[in-house]
Amino acid sequence: MQARSLQCTAVLMTAATGRAAEPVLTHLHPAAIQAGTTTGVKLTGKFDPWPCRMWADVPGLVFTPGKDAGKFSLTAAPDTPPGPHLIRAINDQGASAPISVLVAATPQVLEKEPNDDFRSAQPLDLPAICNGRMDKSDDVDSFAVTLKQGQTLVTWIDAYLLAAGYDAMLR
Repeated sequence: MQARSLQCTAVLMTAATGRAAEPVLTHLHPAAIQAGTTTGVKLTGKFDPWPCRMWADVPGLVFTPGKDAGKFSLTAAPDTPPGPHLIRAINDQGASAPISVLVAATPQVLEKEPNDDFRSAQPLDLPAICNGRMDKSDDVDSFAVTLKQGQTLVTWIDAYLLAAGYDAMLR
């Protein structure tokens, strides 16, 4: 009799641990999109089973899953309010913690490697938001812009807002 109850317990434990868990969403790249455009994005995390569904805090952000796990086509409607917006991955077991995606009226540019040295700086036409990522711990990204006499360049990094997990320096 004892052997049967142990077998039943083992079967119940296997069934409970074999079910899928809620998705884990840690990052999104690129992390910004221009309102009125569509771009491919790659989510980082755990999404089993695939595809998962996506939730956004505004109706203008629409995620269409690709065939590969973590890959989506993201559309931002022209009237999507600019600024950070929360998104979550969802499956039948639950929802991920929210992360932010930025919506802007400014054109988006993807960082192109190699641009580690100022002599190989990536040219940027302004205004623009450059979506980049740190591929290694000592990564440096260089960009070149052209300004006319009297113009002022304003720059910033949204690493903290996007939960990028590093302290960035801009100089």
